[in-house]
Amino acid sequence: MPLSPWKALQEARSRALQEVNAMIPRGAVVKKRFIDDYYFTELGTVGCRVMVETLEDIAVPEYSFTTR
Repeated sequence: MPLSPWKALQEARSRALQEVNAMIPRGAVVKKRFIDDYYFTELGTVGCRVMVETLEDIAVPEYSFTTR
């Protein structure tokens, strides 16, 4: 049974947010979150785009290196 456009859009949003949240490093601060919904009525589909702006300290090395 096909999903209603509203239900399909909710599922797309949920999946997109889960994938983006999995990419955000621990300790990063989320400054802004943008969610754009797309309706392609002629194709019978919907879509979602999620963009997240984060603030993270990229100047700190993940691994420490020692010289001899």
